[in-house]
Amino acid sequence: MKRVMMAVVLMAVMAAGALVEVKRCGAATSASPVQATIANVGWLAGRWTGMAGSDSTDEICTAPARGVMTCMFRSMDPEKITGLEFITLRETASGVEERVRFFSPDLTEGQGDNGITLRLASVTGSQIVFDNAKESGVVKHETISRHGEDSFTVHIEVVDASGKSSFIDAQWKRAK
Repeated sequence: MKRVMMAVVLMAVMAAGALVEVKRCGAATSASPVQATIANVGWLAGRWTGMAGSDSTDEICTAPARGVMTCMFRSMDPEKITGLEFITLRETASGVEERVRFFSPDLTEGQGDNGITLRLASVTGSQIVFDNAKESGVVKHETISRHGEDSFTVHIEVVDASGKSSFIDAQWKRAK
């Protein structure tokens, strides 16, 4: 379960990483929605590979079209697939939102699993922050730092049911 949850969190992070380029002119606050469109995250289109702990990860994202991007993610240990995710990034009336649905390696959905929804909270030219749309949830914050055209890192705060925080760090590179 812990590996599956880590895979879920990493996919959310990967999709959120696309928003680093959203707005180069200063930061927005969570009190006012960040003005961005799907076109601002188009650099994410293509294939990405990464590492989170000892698991390798990869993701394939479509180019933006009609206000939406879609991504497919998987996480693998040396012997098997540990998690699969389907992600959408889309424009809404309240700003860009990311929705993540999680699947087990055999493609069954978790019982009662409606996925998670994250909203863009702040952005600069090299860093963005996404927050969980609900008061509670597994992923509380994501901070994505872009390092050039072909790489970025992600720092995720995960909060468990008792309120205890832990962190996941991942590195991503564009697959050539």
